[in-house]
Amino acid sequence: MSKAMSRRDFLKAASGAVGATALTAAGIAAASEPMAAPAPVQSGTITTLFHSSPGTGPYWDPRLELYAEQHPEIEFVPLASADDSEFVQKISTMVAGGTPPDMAKLSGGRMLATAPTGIYEDLTPRIEGSEFMSSIWNLLPGQGQELTYCGQQIAVPQDLAFRLWFYNKDVFDNAGVDYPSLEYTWDDIVTMGQAITKPDENIWFVQPAIHTFEATSEWYWQAGGTLFSDDCMHANLTDEPNLEAMRFLVSLFKEHQVAPPPSLGLGDIGIDFASGRMAMTQGASGELAGQLGEDATWAFNWGTLFAPTGPASANGFVKSNGWALLNGAANADLAWDFIEWWHSDEIATTFAEWGELVPRADLRDTVSLQNIPEEHHAAIARAGEFGRGLERCPGWSAAQKNWMQELETSINGDVPVDEAMATAYAKADAEIADIMTNACPV
Repeated sequence: MSKAMSRRDFLKAASGAVGATALTAAGIAAASEPMAAPAPVQSGTITTLFHSSPGTGPYWDPRLELYAEQHPEIEFVPLASADDSEFVQKISTMVAGGTPPDMAKLSGGRMLATAPTGIYEDLTPRIEGSEFMSSIWNLLPGQGQELTYCGQQIAVPQDLAFRLWFYNKDVFDNAGVDYPSLEYTWDDIVTMGQAITKPDENIWFVQPAIHTFEATSEWYWQAGGTLFSDDCMHANLTDEPNLEAMRFLVSLFKEHQVAPPPSLGLGDIGIDFASGRMAMTQGASGELAGQLGEDATWAFNWGTLFAPTGPASANGFVKSNGWALLNGAANADLAWDFIEWWHSDEIATTFAEWGELVPRADLRDTVSLQNIPEEHHAAIARAGEFGRGLERCPGWSAAQKNWMQELETSINGDVPVDEAMATAYAKADAEIADIMTNACPV
């Protein structure tokens, strides 16, 4: 079993959630070597609206106290929001009243919900004009791809989350099956799953995530597909690589029967990965922090992997929350100085020494990993090599809804995958066409 460590020594990165091509999309060129961030030269106040967070607590307090200690001339004022709807309501009200916050800490989802009104500054000119930010851009999660909207860089990554698969070593041992290798494949999932799964004993190999585009994006990428067309006008639900991915996903439930049918309701009767009766699970890096801490809940030996390798790639998601600046904000320049301070060599190193898996890949790989047992390093390194930023097109929610509804007709019913995805495509395409008419700010 992985050795537990104190949360004082292993602080979980703020929840949100490397690889893809946002630099091309945003037109940002990166320098070769990181350098020290410039110090702010002004005084004043930075008001920051936090998405689903008070901006206080064990993660935020030490970081903002450090900022106050180093910059007593600047007051950082966190504004809380309890959930998605309150964040949207507050930021809309403040903008409408002519007093936008200087900065917002937001997720990719909240960016999609609020960016169509044009309230955020396109940060591309600031990034291009900053020798420091340009020098570290390639080191940030997905080069900020998830935080782009209609060709604009809406936010700079603030934290990090990435795909991890966890496996129960005890289940593998009891079945006499070798542990999966770092390069495990789709075929390996089937082979291992058939050797381990015992439906009569409610022992299953995996319960794949089937309700989020975050999860399905990885199957698409591994088959060589993408979620959306380059212009975001279409969800690529019927592209052949994506159909291949969905056929495989459905086969885990039906043909190979290594995943429990959703109709069994295993979660309702307490059979999930934490119960010790599931061999593998799709998780994320935040769970690693929890299970290495003193409040760990997994009472079995476990290991970590990154995403599986499909016919075309071994991609899995890498994502982050972000720092965004508001158009018309009184102290946007001060807020930008704060963002550069956050990612500076000194501060990012400090956060890494505190135990955070920091967004900067150079310091994560050299400093953060010192706080994590070595047995997990290879999976984290693979995330750095094969991680990919999510494609946050304006039609994300419409595509996700229709994909999920129709996929269930294949998993729980008898609708062929290709037919289900054709139906999902047609429904999503009509909704996306309507969304895109007003999606991009002029």
